[in-house]
Amino acid sequence: MKAWLPKLPAIFGFAFAALATLVAIQAWRPAPTTSPAPAAVQEALTPANRGSTVKETLPALAERPIFHVSRRPYEAPKEAEPVVVAPTISLVGIIKDNETRIGLVVVSNLNRVFRVVAGDKVSTWLVEEITDRTLTVSDASGVQEMLELPGGN
Repeated sequence: MKAWLPKLPAIFGFAFAALATLVAIQAWRPAPTTSPAPAAVQEALTPANRGSTVKETLPALAERPIFHVSRRPYEAPKEAEPVVVAPTISLVGIIKDNETRIGLVVVSNLNRVFRVVAGDKVSTWLVEEITDRTLTVSDASGVQEMLELPGGN
């Protein structure tokens, strides 16, 4: 009887380890659910629907995404229509040769210098008159605007 006494701590240690393992396995096992699944999920789990996609079997769930704030399908943002800016005209110089006057103008959206005389049309403007220091233009509606050379020597 004395032969098994020294082995007693090892036997108890083994038994304790086996018991701890069983408790851990029980803790990891999921708890059984008592509430039935929703009708849409039960319908999806039927053998006839197992091969189909989610959108075919659960249209109500597919149309209401879970993680979207409003729970509505994604809608792409609407693009704003570009604002059309009317081009402007600037007088940069006047060339005088006897009685002939040539105006040098720049249109903002074309980025180049135009040589114009009275009666010419530039972009949406009609050149009415060119004097020594001014150029008068009118638009399609008849509104006139006088452009003056910048001051200087």
